[in-house]
Amino acid sequence: MRNKIVTIIISLVFVGIGMSSAWAAKSSVKLGAAIWDYSPDGTIGTTGTNADIKSSLNIEDDTDSFFWIAIEHRIPVLPNIKLVRTNLELDGSGTVGATFNFNGQTFNVNSDITSTVELNQTDVILYYKLVDSNVSFDLGINTKIFDGKASASSVAANANETVDFTGPVPMLYGNLSVKLPASGLSLGLEASGLAAEGHSISDIIFRVAYTTKSNIGFELGYRRLDIKLDDLDSINADISVDGPFFAVRFVF
Repeated sequence: MRNKIVTIIISLVFVGIGMSSAWAAKSSVKLGAAIWDYSPDGTIGTTGTNADIKSSLNIEDDTDSFFWIAIEHRIPVLPNIKLVRTNLELDGSGTVGATFNFNGQTFNVNSDITSTVELNQTDVILYYKLVDSNVSFDLGINTKIFDGKASASSVAANANETVDFTGPVPMLYGNLSVKLPASGLSLGLEASGLAAEGHSISDIIFRVAYTTKSNIGFELGYRRLDIKLDDLDSINADISVDGPFFAVRFVF
């Protein structure tokens, strides 16, 4: 997985260098890709007792990716747009630490299982740039669209249960960035959040970025994603995923 992500990011570097001269006059497109090392925690289920993703599903720490593109313009009435794609696949295998029920199937303690929890998501962000100088502040709305899956299987129990879940969740969005004078460095805090209709989601990113004179940037940051879903396509989840990331970005 890590090698594949590195290959994608290297490809984006060469694409960005090739496109930078064509788009430099507009300075309206931002493109980035990140490698995210994360640690998951929490529970997921359908009915009855939810499964603990650590002790029951044996989900382990892993590495995945997220990518984004933002298009900004000079038309005051229309919002800018940013699309973020997060690939998040949590895999596990091992011995069940506690009996749990998933999608009507009971998985007993000490049985061997393999499991997957996919929390893939696309963020469609519409925002306005309220401040744009050494301090930049964006405000808008974010529709986070889940296309996920949860599965558990046990050869001994002859059980293989899979539940797909999809759906949009609207959230508030804000992005604050502060440039440090004459250094190329900037500090940023980006957040989306919602607490309504049984769902509670927050997606928070803190970043330290360095941008070269050719508008190629590098980021070190930390991302925390908290997801609480109440009957989204029959899925109930209370999961947190957090960890550091490294990103490459371009401004055209």
